[in-house]
Amino acid sequence: MRIFGLALVGAILAATAHPAAADGLVAAILPTSRSAVTDPGLTGTHAVTVFATVINTSGKDLTQCSIDTSKFVSGLQAVNYAYTLTDPATNLPKGNTGDRFSLRAGASQTMVIAINTSTVIAPVSIRPRFVCSDPSTATVYDALPIDGLDTIVYSASVQQTPDVVALSATTSGDGIVRIQGNGSGAFAVAVSNVGSADTITATVDSGLLPLPLHATLCQTNAGGQCLQAPGTGVSFSLAANATASFAVFVQATGELPFRPDTVRVFVRFADSTQAPRGGTSVAVTNTPTRNAASPVGGIFSTETPFFDPVTGVYRASDGILLVAETGAFQGLNDLGNTTAGVMRIGSDLSLSGSGMDDFATTQGDINAGGYSFTWQGALSQGGSFYAQKKMVNGGSTTDSMQLFAGYQATAYQRTSSFDQIVGAWNFRDAGALIGNISVNEDGSYTGIVAGCQITGQISLIDQRYDMYQMQMTLPTCTVGGIQTLSGLAAVIDDRSPSDTLLFIGSNTAALFGTFEGFTRY
Repeated sequence: MRIFGLALVGAILAATAHPAAADGLVAAILPTSRSAVTDPGLTGTHAVTVFATVINTSGKDLTQCSIDTSKFVSGLQAVNYAYTLTDPATNLPKGNTGDRFSLRAGASQTMVIAINTSTVIAPVSIRPRFVCSDPSTATVYDALPIDGLDTIVYSASVQQTPDVVALSATTSGDGIVRIQGNGSGAFAVAVSNVGSADTITATVDSGLLPLPLHATLCQTNAGGQCLQAPGTGVSFSLAANATASFAVFVQATGELPFRPDTVRVFVRFADSTQAPRGGTSVAVTNTPTRNAASPVGGIFSTETPFFDPVTGVYRASDGILLVAETGAFQGLNDLGNTTAGVMRIGSDLSLSGSGMDDFATTQGDINAGGYSFTWQGALSQGGSFYAQKKMVNGGSTTDSMQLFAGYQATAYQRTSSFDQIVGAWNFRDAGALIGNISVNEDGSYTGIVAGCQITGQISLIDQRYDMYQMQMTLPTCTVGGIQTLSGLAAVIDDRSPSDTLLFIGSNTAALFGTFEGFTRY
């Protein structure tokens, strides 16, 4: 059992390699998938176990730490957790099941968690909720969900299925594959099937985020040599209680910022019915240094994976993000929700900053006025960036989202000027013309849309790039109860009569945002 503890240390190091987060707790779990047997109606039978480590990154001494069983996230299914603290040197249990514990600032605690259910459950992503209290303020800290680090793909069937326990190992021993530039790296994976025999398929991917890398794997023999040419997947027979090993090769095709919670390579194992039966992951990076001659802003397409507590699975929303060279940003997702704020970009391309969103959190707490957030991440100049958005309510973190943003070089790396925007722009609803604005040579504009007068100003930011600052006033109407908006604009598509002047604006006082698309046709 000691091997679990060694592998878990690497996962925790990856989870905590960036500065301490406002939430104050981080956690890691291994293995990240278990397939159990259940007797419907008989709770407590056929439990499966995983190991977990929790670290206090709050900077304060915390007490009353536990797994809060009232907050488990597993869709609509009933999953029961029972934990026992362990000695990190031996992984042997100590104390009684469910003992609460304290964590001094910077300290960690290991435990073994038993999971069982009285129902049949198809494979679903679940997460024990690790919580602690600050006795001086009564603040409750809750480790935020990070897919592949503190989540478990769990299932329960009447008959035994394959149950593939997978562990990964990197040459550095810390769960991180470090690549020089657009070079390559590798790591190893070992599996043991503690369930029934079956044909298993191993695949490799970068999770929900389309990272700039190419990953392949092969099954290996006892000497570590590939048994077939590396590919994105390999099928093999795995008997009950049998083991197998694999080599995974990662080729960087772009910049991979050091974000161990987000920039990861996953190896997954599925049975003959394609049901997930095992998995593991490692962090990967080739973080560059900042180039003063390259843009730090951009027009980005975005994906935001988040945990849906209703379905118990991760999914993603798509959108567009405008980031000015000043660090100001405005975003829009596929549901029409907007976001706004300011980024700060360090010399090592680290991102920090804050902003606001005008929609509810993924935990399902509806907040009609929107919410504020902080974020941390890493920028890849002229490429992608990755960040973790942490929603803030009264100074406490309430939820978290991962953000991937893909750089649109053709759209951004062209000049901005008043010549590009002067003239008439039409506003249409489902193709029907309902208004227009006229932009003057100094960037001022006036118009009428849906019977509402519009006035405003468009200003240049950096003439090397396609990005404008834009203000809008509606003197005779209100939108969301407000009359003034400010934000960013860009000319989308190629410069032709069908160009679109996309404006994403907000009113931070009202935590309200909107977007408008003005076209030439």
